Amino acid sequence: MSAPTFKKTKVQQKINLKEEFGVDVSDRPDLAEALGQAIIDKMVTRTKASKGMQFSGNGAGREIDLSSKKYSKSYKDSREFKAFGKTNKVNLTLTGDMLGQIDITKLKGNSVTIGWDDAEENAKAHGHSTGKNGKVPKMKRPFFGVNKKELQGLKKEFKSDLNKVLKEEQTKKQKALTNNLLKALGALSDGKN
Repeated sequence: MSAPTFKKTKVQQKINLKEEFGVDVSDRPDLAEALGQAIIDKMVTRTKASKGMQFSGNGAGREIDLSSKKYSKSYKDSREFKAFGKTNKVNLTLTGDMLGQIDITKLKGNSVTIGWDDAEENAKAHGHSTGKNGKVPKMKRPFFGVNKKELQGLKKEFKSDLNKVLKEEQTKKQKALTNNLLKALGALSDGKN
């Protein structure tokens, strides 16, 4: 699984659903979309609970506690902070727009990409994820992306749907094998007459 990419113009994570869930969903865009949305929901719920995701150089992600991150005094004293009823709990939800606009930006076959289509929300996510390119390290609040552990939890939640697709795949393979055997036997018997 690859870690998210953090570019000023595009923060995103591409996930190979077949690789992570063990099932080919390329013929099931409804299930692929449901898995993509569940991934987004998992990330948003985690972030609202003041938990983030820190990725290492090898792409592995580990959950971190965002509550240890503190808001600046100027931010806490701002009108926006007070108007939106913010508390000292760091959960990246001043207006809710950034987390609310995470979306499936691309869905093709077994691949789902999550991120933002909105440039402003993407820029906010980039700033939080990188500390504005390392220029404001105390602002760094990495939250975007999911790791294998979170995907394994979703695999359990979708077990019934995934098993149904697996069973359908096996049935198709068995039918194809049976048809091929019948054709081969037919060709053999035609050759004997």
